[in-house]
Amino acid sequence: MSPDAAKSLPPRWLAFLREVDKQLNAPVELHCLGGFVLAAVYGLPRPTADVDYIAAIPSDTLPDLERIAGRGSALAEKQGLYFQYVTVADVPESYAERLTELLPCQLFQLRLLVRSGRV
Repeated sequence: MSPDAAKSLPPRWLAFLREVDKQLNAPVELHCLGGFVLAAVYGLPRPTADVDYIAAIPSDTLPDLERIAGRGSALAEKQGLYFQYVTVADVPESYAERLTELLPCQLFQLRLLVRSGRV
């Protein structure tokens, strides 16, 4: 994993995540996967406009996340980026034990967790 993901994230992604963070009323933890993770964590060139996530904790924050940053939200229209809840995904057994925070100490309400280790 990149030692400083905030430096490797394209500025538009960091601006988007900070805007989402500002609009959240309570802490939210997202378990992320997909092209965004490959680009942000491993530096692989993956053009993507979404942050795929398979879990939001607490789960009752899903409606707020969709309203704030889901596809079709005002922020998504403004930034061209959005969050997408993935309901079907293959993850390894005990994947949650290998999650690490993508931007520790960079956001206040939003925690993005990604699988550490090899791609």
